[in-house]
Amino acid sequence: SGDSSLLTATGATTYTWSTIGATTPTVTVKPTTSGTYTVTGATGTCSSVQTVSLTVKATPTVTVNHQADTICVNGSVSITALGATTYSWSPSTGLSATTGANVTASPTVDMVYTVVGTKNTCPKAVTVSVTINQNCFAGIEQVSNTSNFSIYPNPSKGLVNIFIPAANNG
Repeated sequence: SGDSSLLTATGATTYTWSTIGATTPTVTVKPTTSGTYTVTGATGTCSSVQTVSLTVKATPTVTVNHQADTICVNGSVSITALGATTYSWSPSTGLSATTGANVTASPTVDMVYTVVGTKNTCPKAVTVSVTINQNCFAGIEQVSNTSNFSIYPNPSKGLVNIFIPAANNG
């Protein structure tokens, strides 16, 4: 859908494309639906009629679903593409895979990913942005005292508070 096709007739002196009214041996068509094109070629009193059928394949509607546009430093986000048969992702930086409908993005810098979904040989590209929030961190890299460790949300500020009580040496 949306592509043009070049149709060329040869072997005659004059040509008439009855479906589109052209009188040249070569025509460019941009059909929106499948159809048949008919050309009559003539040389003197002899003529011949030929037809060509064009099949229009719909461009897929590709969409992406993801948990968040913004992730924390060292974080990740699952991204799912829908609407096509095969998918190719780029750039590969921070992605768990470059093919398939489901990928996990773990970039270290803000990224714009492009997924090309293809269905019936027709591709469609869409983009998804993943932004890194430099003011939050995902995961705890080092904890010196793991007893009585608790994490709880703070709904008033959207932050996670970590409480590690002091060790009792007594």
